[in-house]
Amino acid sequence: MAVKPNEPPESSAARAVPFRPLAFWGPGPLDVAMMNFQRTGATALAHLCAAMPQSLTAAAGAALVVACASDSRSTVVPPLAPQAVTPTMSAVEDEDEDEVTGKSLYARHCAGCHNENGDGRGATMLSLGKEARSFAQGGFAFGNTADAIYKTITSGMPGTSLMPAFNAALDDDERRLVADYVLTLMPRAEHRPATESVMAVGERALFAYGKLPSLREGLPERPRGLMVGLPGGASFEFRIDDVRLLAMRRGGFVDRTDWNERGGGVLLPLGGLAAEIEGGDPKPWILAGADSAQVPIELALSAARITGDLANEVELELLPKSGPTVGLRSATVTCFQPKLSGREGFGRRIRIEASSGEAQLGVLLHEADSKDIAFRSSSVSDNPQWRRVVSIRRRGDGFEYTNVECLGELRWSGDRLIWTPLATPATGGEAHVIVVPCDVWDEALVMSLDRDCRSQGVRQ
Repeated sequence: MAVKPNEPPESSAARAVPFRPLAFWGPGPLDVAMMNFQRTGATALAHLCAAMPQSLTAAAGAALVVACASDSRSTVVPPLAPQAVTPTMSAVEDEDEDEVTGKSLYARHCAGCHNENGDGRGATMLSLGKEARSFAQGGFAFGNTADAIYKTITSGMPGTSLMPAFNAALDDDERRLVADYVLTLMPRAEHRPATESVMAVGERALFAYGKLPSLREGLPERPRGLMVGLPGGASFEFRIDDVRLLAMRRGGFVDRTDWNERGGGVLLPLGGLAAEIEGGDPKPWILAGADSAQVPIELALSAARITGDLANEVELELLPKSGPTVGLRSATVTCFQPKLSGREGFGRRIRIEASSGEAQLGVLLHEADSKDIAFRSSSVSDNPQWRRVVSIRRRGDGFEYTNVECLGELRWSGDRLIWTPLATPATGGEAHVIVVPCDVWDEALVMSLDRDCRSQGVRQ
């Protein structure tokens, strides 16, 4: 087996891989990642694990982290005692270079985070209290074609993701081999030819990532988009470069035209447009600071998961791109289909966790416009800490009923309905927003919807 750069010559008596002190063969990817860990924390840990042999024991890995973190002012990493790391060569290292496959490269460089079966529960991520993207559930950030996966492997994922770029660790052919192997880990239903690219929601909710087309002329395409589909026929359309809900639809789910391997395709929504948020181009919706000096918080999508007792909801976990110093620790948006009497609606549960009890946060839940024809504001009878606003708006040939309930202060700032959560790290703050398109409306219908909406949330 040929010796690669920055690797020690192999002993004929044993195939063990001792730790390489920084001053010996010169800095390799492991050394660089260890030094970077002192400055960049968890993201560099992912680089570190990608550079390690797959057979490195958990105890030895922990020892490396302790060595890195023991003196954040040091610029030289002290070598571990040789006896601390005595792994045997894995099957991957025992291969002849001519027999390297996508599976063996995946096992060496990817399985630590994504796991051998692609479920995202690799030992490295679990040790950090996190999960990586699950290929086994069809979770692909920027498309599930071989070319899209190759690009992600090459460039990594920006923002809060721990996914590093592998353009230095793997050559072009190796990255292609890994991309082809990752395709074999996706569900059979996901790996379909382009002629069968329509995704239909069955009894379980679905979500899909991809490029979203413009909602209409004059609005931009969304290169990083997310569609959420629920079993009742409701779907939610998000941009995720800075996470914002764009629109809600009824009917079919999506056609994955990007599955045709030719590139340039889009995640084509099939449902009819039922409601738009601020005309399909919404402003940032979580704000930090007092009224006179509020600044928008950019949000990164940390995770998307199928939840609910019947796997009929999708929960999005959001983190501030600038970190918790802005006052927001995290936000969670759960898309659900409310139970209404003879109507179809769209529900969101929003939960806010502040980074401190003194944090000043505002959440934009609704924006008035010239089409609004009625408003009603009150407290919720079974818990006075919950506030409630109902809006009726003309929408096309019909109407749109919106019910907003939240724990905390609810006020108008100009034409914007702003929620100030009762959000502390211990209690959190919660809001429910339900939107119901209607052909007609009258007082009896509104009273019926009011009763239905009040039964949707659990208020404590």
